[in-house]
Amino acid sequence: MFCIQNSGVAKAKATSLAIRIALARKQVVLILLLKIK
Repeated sequence: MFCIQNSGVAKAKATSLAIRIALARKQVVLILLLKIK
């Protein structure tokens, strides 16, 4: 039971990290596009 919960927490952390990275990339792309314009 503990192992299942632990892996679930790890998955949640990994997904939240992936979302943060994706948002950061989007922000960088938007900033670059604005600078080019």
